[in-house]
Amino acid sequence: MRELLPVAFALVPLAAVAAEMAVSSDVRRMDELWAARATPGPMEELIALGEKRLREEPVSYDALWRIARAWWWIGHSTENLEVRKRSCSKAMEVAERAIALRPRGVEAQLAHGFAVGDYATSIGALRAVADGVASRFERAMLAVYEIDRDHDHGSAMVALGRYCWRLPWPLRDLERSRRYLEEARERHPRNLTGRLYLAETYRDLGDDEKARAELEYVASREPLPERAPQDAPARGEATRRLAEWFAGPR
Repeated sequence: MRELLPVAFALVPLAAVAAEMAVSSDVRRMDELWAARATPGPMEELIALGEKRLREEPVSYDALWRIARAWWWIGHSTENLEVRKRSCSKAMEVAERAIALRPRGVEAQLAHGFAVGDYATSIGALRAVADGVASRFERAMLAVYEIDRDHDHGSAMVALGRYCWRLPWPLRDLERSRRYLEEARERHPRNLTGRLYLAETYRDLGDDEKARAELEYVASREPLPERAPQDAPARGEATRRLAEWFAGPR
């Protein structure tokens, strides 16, 4: 029996290492699927894999926030408002579980904020304000901003700037929108969606020259690979805005 004890004890760390490798493999695969989010199917596979991970480790922060982000993307990338509403509701629920595990987990906070924001678009701006969804979105993004404003290429700054632009009168605040979006541009100049939003804020502030410069930048740049699904549409939109507002680039 004594001779077997060292072998038995040796198996314990080996089992722990094997379990850790399985977790790492699942997380790595979820990230690969996220990178393919512009095509149909990967988000559903990511969610299924994440739920498998949760059955094995119910308090996995790494699985929860990735599942929440995938549910958000499904809602974000559809024009069907009912699907968006349901998907973003699910994303909020899962993100809140992740936040309960790690309140300053910036990934979960951002997934939650994104989901609240797109849920708001599914019900309309006026109802979102009346129901408190708009202020809930602002609180979520301010939390991300406070924890790490540079996370995800400054997404919190961009979201807050767009939020201030999108609010209905008399809550709309173009100067605050400009400040957030200019900060995002300074710190993350290749965030093309942020620069498109800044162009629209400049336009509404009456500064057409600055608006045009932002649109020309966006229209002429390739998005960062990791942001391509979000930023690729911004290039086409910038080209359309140039034609609509200024009859094309100079």
